[in-house]
Amino acid sequence: MTIIELESTHSTNTYAAKLAPQPDMPYIIRADFQDLGRGQGDHSWESEPKKNLLFSIVFEPKHIPVDKNFFVSKFIAFCLMETIRKYNAPAMIKWPNDILVKGRKIAGILIENTIYGNSIKRCISGIGLNINQDIANKEFNAISLKEITGKEQNISVVLNDFIDVFNKNYYLLNKEGFQFINKVYFNNLFKFNQSALFMSRGSQFEAKIIDVRDDGHLVLQKSSGKLESFSFGEIEYLFSK
Repeated sequence: MTIIELESTHSTNTYAAKLAPQPDMPYIIRADFQDLGRGQGDHSWESEPKKNLLFSIVFEPKHIPVDKNFFVSKFIAFCLMETIRKYNAPAMIKWPNDILVKGRKIAGILIENTIYGNSIKRCISGIGLNINQDIANKEFNAISLKEITGKEQNISVVLNDFIDVFNKNYYLLNKEGFQFINKVYFNNLFKFNQSALFMSRGSQFEAKIIDVRDDGHLVLQKSSGKLESFSFGEIEYLFSK
């Protein structure tokens, strides 16, 4: 897989979007530093230079229709989680776009799709993975591979691990389809089918995650039995339970 290396850029996703189409897909844009790293919505992603893995993978999931666009996020999240687990870290997927270890954020994902007709022509999946950064500020509830393993990791080796996982699972995706993604996604979804605390529109309530729809909406079952769906930004987890 081709890897385009950058010392610094505003955002690998932005760089990939402006880059002329490459002849071979998938390919990767990797940077040592991002000064305008982006997360979902208006969130940012901050990282010290040469401490973490910051990259975007560009590929063509043309077999995924627009109305099932969240399968791209499910697939990338699973690949990233499986990569982290190679380091004996009990990683889990947190809806919609984070990877957690022991309830703390180790990675984030930003998916940006180019749509053509009823299918996704191109996907740019931006990934930030905490590798060797010392995260002293617990306010962000973050963790790094260095903290988990007790030693610094080779960032290029971690990227190659991700590429191996991506290639293996992309083959399975093409062979087995959406059922394969859903099975692994829900088996590893943080707080799936467990009672947990959430906050929405200023109100706190207890509910279970029972589904994540194809369009990305989170479906909760409240303690009253009522089902309700939420898009990103309408709901947040409360980690006290």
